[in-house]
Amino acid sequence: TQEPDEAPLEFSCSVRATDSQSITVQNPSSEPWTVRPSVTDTLLWQVPPSIDIPPKGSVELNIVYSPLATSASNSPHSGTLFLPLPDGSARLVLLRGRSLPAPPQGTFKVDLL
Repeated sequence: TQEPDEAPLEFSCSVRATDSQSITVQNPSSEPWTVRPSVTDTLLWQVPPSIDIPPKGSVELNIVYSPLATSASNSPHSGTLFLPLPDGSARLVLLRGRSLPAPPQGTFKVDLL
């Protein structure tokens, strides 16, 4: 099993809202790379299906957290981002998200007869 490469990415937002963060993915080779990131829970986390990285270049990979339910205060949502790289290596990033109750959507008035 692979160990995470870096500190977990921390996300926080209200239910039915989104929070996004990005990580830099570098290509040290002299050939262009196409990388296909994957996440463990696609209902909570979204990443693009692929990213193209130029030779000796880097690209920002955007990760979006979009919770549909609140997380327990002592148990955040968790997931992993896996990046298999064309040079045979890989990156594993832990994802943690705290979702808060949704804010009120407005008020309404009811007249009782």
